[in-house]
Amino acid sequence: MYPYSQANEVLLPKLKEGETVKLLDMKLHEKKTKPPARYSQSALIKAMADLGLGTKSTRHEIIQKLYARGYIKGNKAIIPNRIAFAVIDSLEKHDGLILKPEMTANLEKEMDEIALGKRSKKGVVEDSRKLLLQVLDQLLENRVSIGQELRKAIFEDRKQFACTAEHCDGSLVVRRSKSGKRFLGCTNYPKCTVTFPLPQKGKVEPLAEKCPVCGKPMIKVTGRRYSYKMCIDPNCKSKDEWKNKTKEKNNGEQNNNE
Repeated sequence: MYPYSQANEVLLPKLKEGETVKLLDMKLHEKKTKPPARYSQSALIKAMADLGLGTKSTRHEIIQKLYARGYIKGNKAIIPNRIAFAVIDSLEKHDGLILKPEMTANLEKEMDEIALGKRSKKGVVEDSRKLLLQVLDQLLENRVSIGQELRKAIFEDRKQFACTAEHCDGSLVVRRSKSGKRFLGCTNYPKCTVTFPLPQKGKVEPLAEKCPVCGKPMIKVTGRRYSYKMCIDPNCKSKDEWKNKTKEKNNGEQNNNE
């Protein structure tokens, strides 16, 4: 018995088969099933802890490596890139053992047991060597297929927009010149020579919106302490203000030097 609330029950009247009732109100709601929320960094660290992956001091380093190597992006909500899907798909197809969290968790557990004196280092190393050699043999056997799948995913991640040239079916992708500077270039090069310069610092992401001034594609550039949107065309009128500020800054530095 719970005395702090009272159950409110509505008894339906007796109804007979074929009897009609008066419709008082009807509402039709159109809704879609929402997918589960994406992992945040803190949620991912908690999930790793629950699965026994890594330690308190290494889990955040593992996540930072995923960012640095281009497997994931996003801060509040982590979004995997195509290369991340390609790696998982390839490993599941050719060797699912390495993807199981139990494998890494068991290794972590055995290392803890070495520290506690419950297992010998030699025995654990020998068991780990046998397990990893088994995985490596399987991956080497399928290295050609895995390499093709990963190269395709990397290329897809580099794609930014459809080429802006008329009658060109290529895509603009991030490339690097011989001097190491990045730029947008067409995949149909040398047939198509369309290129656009890119900022040399910050993460570049394509945007769905078009430049309101010239209609060219827009990109978002994000760094540690800055984030801005810009048109990819260096000659766009929207950049006149930037050019004037840069010119004034250069003139001021030249006057100071004189």
